[in-house]
Amino acid sequence: MTGGTITPPATAECQLKGEISTSRFSLGPRVHARQAIMRRAARFWMAVALPVAALVIGGLFYDIRLLFIAATIVFILFPTLLFIGWYGILTRPWAVSSLFPQKVTLAGDNELTVEYHPLPGHDTGQPADLVISAESITDCHFWGHYLIVCYSGRRELIIPLSAFAGPADVTAFQRRLESPRRIGGDF
Repeated sequence: MTGGTITPPATAECQLKGEISTSRFSLGPRVHARQAIMRRAARFWMAVALPVAALVIGGLFYDIRLLFIAATIVFILFPTLLFIGWYGILTRPWAVSSLFPQKVTLAGDNELTVEYHPLPGHDTGQPADLVISAESITDCHFWGHYLIVCYSGRRELIIPLSAFAGPADVTAFQRRLESPRRIGGDF
């Protein structure tokens, strides 16, 4: 500490400027599907819950047939729509690519490189390496035990926190990819 300011340790400064790499990891597409469905459910749950609640209340006080309509929505229509959405999300290219073991590297210029490796015991070819430019990254945030990097519109790179060497790497990785608006940059 000099002159009232705190000087960060040299290791923290090095982590903020140097290259940060994860160990090899692979995710099932279910992680992508669960994250996307939970995000959409958080936005639209009232649009589904209010009509069903109105049908239940109407069925209890007016006509019991409304309870059957509510049950049909909850037990038939909703699971069918959930299955269609789940299938659509699971077939997205980045969800399929997440099956392969991968290693993510954040370069000094905040460019991300995702290096895919072949599946052990399979003779299928792995996807080509993915390079995400710093300009296409729109957000970086935590979700459960994962770090989510949003890029190129609605695409997401999901990295488990356990793939990083330690908490300092996770923090440095996330801070470097935060949008300038969130860390006090120009508005």
